[in-house]
Amino acid sequence: DNIIKCESEKSATMKIDEPDTPFHKYNMDEDEEVQAALREHDLALVAAALAEKEQEEEEEEEVEDSEEAKKKKEQFEKKRKAHYNEWERIQMARKLMEEDEDEEDDD
Repeated sequence: DNIIKCESEKSATMKIDEPDTPFHKYNMDEDEEVQAALREHDLALVAAALAEKEQEEEEEEEVEDSEEAKKKKEQFEKKRKAHYNEWERIQMARKLMEEDEDEEDDD
């Protein structure tokens, strides 16, 4: 019975009886929290700019250091080549020693 009664009283559109939400005009200049956030944001931008400048200066120093690094790398490569040459020399010395032993065995 209640379902039939509700269905019969129901209309196609629903009527809203609530009052409209009052509009409050917002003034960002008067909001202290927003102003504080903007100041923090500005400080963050300044800090980021300083950090970027420091990074650029460090990169310039790295360029100078990179010349030293290039010299170190060249020295390392020379030592590495010498090391591999030593291995070849050891292999050649072993081969010569074996040949000498073979010659002594033949005599």
